[in-house]
Amino acid sequence: TLSSLLSLVDSYREELEYTISYKVARIAADATPGLLDDIKHFFINLFQSSAGRLGWDPKDGETHLDAMLRGELLAALAVFGHDLTIEEALKRFSAFLIDRNTSLFPPDTRKAAYVAVMQTVSMSNRSGYESLLRVYRETDLSQEKGRILSSLASTPDPNMVLEVLNFLLSSE
Repeated sequence: TLSSLLSLVDSYREELEYTISYKVARIAADATPGLLDDIKHFFINLFQSSAGRLGWDPKDGETHLDAMLRGELLAALAVFGHDLTIEEALKRFSAFLIDRNTSLFPPDTRKAAYVAVMQTVSMSNRSGYESLLRVYRETDLSQEKGRILSSLASTPDPNMVLEVLNFLLSSE
């Protein structure tokens, strides 16, 4: 049952191994759309503590799995609309737009920031989308292009999702 699944996931609340994915939440939300807000709240509460301990910046002696988990947790919090995560991501993305070599924007947190940027995008507020497209067009790094492309459809605006899909089907 959904409650059994959420109880199992909740038991990993303090786990810092790269074992839990917010994709479980997406499956649960699809299965029970009426509970979407409750599911988001549950997963925000679940991930906040671990994301807070890992932070936004790499630490000496951390493992590759810590870096992967940091990015995954921050991206999940952004998808779920966690205000503090989105606010921090936007601040770091803005610093990156000014200085592409800023230490505030390590590669393992970029996808989370890109997702957060797209969470704020709508047909009437396209600046984040346009900024991401500019970064996409300027970079020669295929990994960076992949991060951006995989984040573009994270907007809650269905009209923007349609525009993103059309972009993804373009020759560009």
